[in-house]
Amino acid sequence: MSGRVAKPPECRVLGADDYAALKNATRLAFMDAGGPEQFFEETRAGSAETLRNYIKHEQPAFAPVDVIADAEKRARRPFVTEALARIAGFRLMPVAASVTGRGVMFDALREACEFGAQASEDLRDGKVDRLEAPEFLKALREAQRAFAAAEAQLLADHPFLKGEAE
Repeated sequence: MSGRVAKPPECRVLGADDYAALKNATRLAFMDAGGPEQFFEETRAGSAETLRNYIKHEQPAFAPVDVIADAEKRARRPFVTEALARIAGFRLMPVAASVTGRGVMFDALREACEFGAQASEDLRDGKVDRLEAPEFLKALREAQRAFAAAEAQLLADHPFLKGEAE
């Protein structure tokens, strides 16, 4: 340590409500990660009591960012990160799940290409026959789902587009 003394709460940048929200979010993250008694063993916190102190409103100390990251990795959702985003005026949104890990736009393009390849093969003779129809319909529906997810993601990322394509 450099010998510096922590500043009193009245010298902080955020309001009391914001700091209370961070304490509450930390409590939720710790509880969702198994509770202080279990979670302290999986992070660098020295004890469950240390973790309990981080969530007490009367304690000025907050959990270090690496402890928060550990908790949020175990928790069902990033409680503290969501609270920080709200305080900063942002909304945290999950990245759409993707088998490829590249996102819904990539998946939509892949599905379209796969459907196009299957459709061109199935339509080589100018029609979809009875044997091809079930697979053709399945591929068509997968492409439609992928495009719907891509559209939803695009509209979520760019709200100004709502109403543009209608």
